[in-house]
Amino acid sequence: MPRRLLALVTAVGTALLTALVASPVAASTYVPNPDDHPTNAFYSVPYAPTLYWSRPTPGGGYLLDVATYDDWKSQGFPAPRPVSVRYERAPWSSTIVAAPAFPGWGTTSETHGLTYHEWVSVGFPTPRVTWQPAGIYYRSYKNTPVINAFYGGTVHALTLDEWFASGSPRAYQENLAPGTEIRQWTTSPELFMVLDGRTHKLTASEWASYGYPAPTRWGVGFYKLTWDPTIARVWDAQGGAAVLTLADWAAQDYPSPLAQPTLPGDQYCYESARDVVRYDGVSFDGEMSGAVAVARLGVPVETMPVCPAG
Repeated sequence: MPRRLLALVTAVGTALLTALVASPVAASTYVPNPDDHPTNAFYSVPYAPTLYWSRPTPGGGYLLDVATYDDWKSQGFPAPRPVSVRYERAPWSSTIVAAPAFPGWGTTSETHGLTYHEWVSVGFPTPRVTWQPAGIYYRSYKNTPVINAFYGGTVHALTLDEWFASGSPRAYQENLAPGTEIRQWTTSPELFMVLDGRTHKLTASEWASYGYPAPTRWGVGFYKLTWDPTIARVWDAQGGAAVLTLADWAAQDYPSPLAQPTLPGDQYCYESARDVVRYDGVSFDGEMSGAVAVARLGVPVETMPVCPAG
């Protein structure tokens, strides 16, 4: 059974950053010589066959842990002592959590989210609904204002109202939230942070504050012609490209396009009879005079491919 951390600390979004300071405090299953210390005994809980062993350690403290069969055997199979349990549920959660009261230990030392079968086995106890259930802990991340509540094996992103109702708990702050991706396109040194479907261009100071995470370099680039303002997103030189709308560009947080006289996959040819260059590209499709084409493309018309007849 995993250790339940109680504690934990940070900031909640822009409106709450000044209210929170990270400083985790953990509820441990080790106690150094408490005044009302635990006893050396095995304990049982009503909702599972799991045995717990509370025992002294060589350093003078006590340890509470799940007991193995060999642990129990090594002590001569003493009869486990049943413990009382309180059942609680957070208002935003359907999970009922059992908080056993081991003598000499806090009820948050070993909490457990009940399965439906376990709930049935103990007679469908009605849980106490509370904003501060036993075993809950909170975690936040530097790159998002969301505070997550970890409770009974589930994770819940608190709303601001839920955070206030819970007593404005401090949360342990970690670096980047799970699922965060740092991207870099092939056409720019700029870095972009992607989380929950949103893209944000990082400043140098933001990247530094996150510990300089290595980016994933994507085989995609953003381009524009030096002589046309249209921005295109290009995947490859075989036509994998698309023109960006302003909304598309904004959704990517305005990556700087690489300006070139021609874009990957663009084609053009010269029709001498009319002194016209036909241009077929992802962001521009049309004709221009030979003089304009030379100025834009930087290529003499004599070296351009000849347009097919007709």
